[in-house]
Amino acid sequence: MAERGDKGNLKAAHKKGKDEIARKLPRYLRVNTLRISVKAAVKQLRKCGHELIKEPKNRSGAHRRQRPQKKVDPKSFRLDPHVPGLLVFQRKGRSDISRIPLLRSGDLVAQQKASCFPPLALLEGVDVKDDAAAAALRCVDGCAAPGSKTSFLATLMRNRGEVLALDRSAERIAAMEELLTQRGVTNVTPRCGNFLELDPADAANAALTHFMLDPSCSSSGMSANPTAAGDAEAIAKLTANQEAVVRHAMRFPAARVVVYSTCSVYAAENEAVVRRVLAAEPGFELAPALEFWERRGVAGGEGGLAGEDAAKVVRTALEDGTIGFFLAKFVRRGGGGGGGGGGGGG
Repeated sequence: MAERGDKGNLKAAHKKGKDEIARKLPRYLRVNTLRISVKAAVKQLRKCGHELIKEPKNRSGAHRRQRPQKKVDPKSFRLDPHVPGLLVFQRKGRSDISRIPLLRSGDLVAQQKASCFPPLALLEGVDVKDDAAAAALRCVDGCAAPGSKTSFLATLMRNRGEVLALDRSAERIAAMEELLTQRGVTNVTPRCGNFLELDPADAANAALTHFMLDPSCSSSGMSANPTAAGDAEAIAKLTANQEAVVRHAMRFPAARVVVYSTCSVYAAENEAVVRRVLAAEPGFELAPALEFWERRGVAGGEGGLAGEDAAKVVRTALEDGTIGFFLAKFVRRGGGGGGGGGGGGG
């Protein structure tokens, strides 16, 4: 167990690491298409003096890697090649996005690229452009505050279907309600409560199918200088809760898809949690998530996954231009709901 002085040093190092990341990574603004189209947002940004840089493509249609420019226009931005409607600006100190009117109005949302991945993974395979398919979705964001992933999920669903958003803090729920209103979200029901106390046997929860879970973690992926393994005792408590949250989602009778994510770089919170869940819940299996992304999970070793499973999960790193992040997508074997998992969440 770390002594108090050690913990203080770790906290100071983590803050320093976060500040370093802010100076190194690009800044991302997501177009809130519930309020404005990408085309209209780009037009408005141009009126404010910002300029869209179009990256050249090769013959296959893929973006060519360009040599870094010596002089970078602080008001230039580009479209992210992976997340629809995500605008990429220069890093902090080289860009000023604080005075963009669309950001204050909720038409643009400041959101890290990796944070956009869970909603994308959750809805893979769902034709959200089809009104009936989107309206049939019954989703849960089990660890919702501050609400950026929640609002992006609602955006992808085009305000169709239903999203239950849970958080244990009444203060955070109140802040999230205000944020969702500003962003034009109408299909989310924020509720103060512990996801582990949401009853799978309650008839009101019988139709819940898609679960997006981002439980408390070490946040080591948000630091440029994470310790090698973190505070072992604290990590053990976090991983116990992370496993419980994922397995609890699998107890809901109609659960079909469960997406688990962390902003941690530690295998203990990522691949090791996934491995224990798979061993305990034979009714679920890993599905390949976000196959457009090259960086995959850790294979082998004490904390890693088998090679075929490691290739199904997603990792991001600072070298990818975003925070350190992890994502795994579980699906019920055979598809559809019916019958709870082995359970044990709470």
